[in-house]
Amino acid sequence: MCAGRAKCEGAYPEDDVYLWDARNSYVAFRDTLSRPSLAVPSVPTKYARRRITAGWLDSRRASLQWKPGRGILPVRARLYRFRIGRMDRCPSCGLSETAEHAFLRCHVLLVLWSRMTQLFDLPTVEWATVRLLEPLPVARSERKPLALLLAEINFEVWIRRCRMAFSGPDCGSIACFQAVRSGLRTHILREHSL
Repeated sequence: MCAGRAKCEGAYPEDDVYLWDARNSYVAFRDTLSRPSLAVPSVPTKYARRRITAGWLDSRRASLQWKPGRGILPVRARLYRFRIGRMDRCPSCGLSETAEHAFLRCHVLLVLWSRMTQLFDLPTVEWATVRLLEPLPVARSERKPLALLLAEINFEVWIRRCRMAFSGPDCGSIACFQAVRSGLRTHILREHSL
């Protein structure tokens, strides 16, 4: 036996760290944390996770839907909090850019969402629906088309936001709206060709 190990074992006999396995150390660490007073869901429901990573979404859209569903989307407020970014402001309107703001609350996106609501006769969409594609406020037979529409809007909005953050000029809501329509058309043509 190594002299250093014997010295360590003799110093604290009640905490023999060499005999602990990973599970016991995790349980001991978890028990030291304070418990929340109410049940707080830390991950989306199993059903919502299935919808986010559905096979009918292409990999880029499914990957993007997965990130806000897990809360790991690299928006400016998050990057600024970790001292990676220089500012936490939206490049379009100057407000703090959270994930909710980047997908739903920016003034350019409010115009886009109102146009989509009028064109497709959508009900009011909340942040949880945009983030997880669940709960969808429509009849069961219309859930997949609405989820596809929301995923396409999210994808084009994120592309617009990244273009604006890195290269500067804002493409506006009309260009984003046209990109959503083009993406939906491409998806429908691909489905009908199968």
